[in-house]
Amino acid sequence: CSMNGPTTRAHAMPWGAVLDENGASFSLWAPSAASVSLVLDGRVHDMPDAGEGWRRLRVEGARAGSRYWYRLPD
Repeated sequence: CSMNGPTTRAHAMPWGAVLDENGASFSLWAPSAASVSLVLDGRVHDMPDAGEGWRRLRVEGARAGSRYWYRLPD
């Protein structure tokens, strides 16, 4: 806590959704999952294995307010 008011810190998160002007990049760490899909506004996108347990996918046209979730096998 700062004596001059609240301190704001920002840093890149290695997981979740990161938006830019053209779409979004999605990252999820799921080292034991055989497969992972991103469901974005009702459309299913397979997420490729990016190594070391990470799944990453770039989706052009994704925008703020889009609903998404990750689907993993049972």
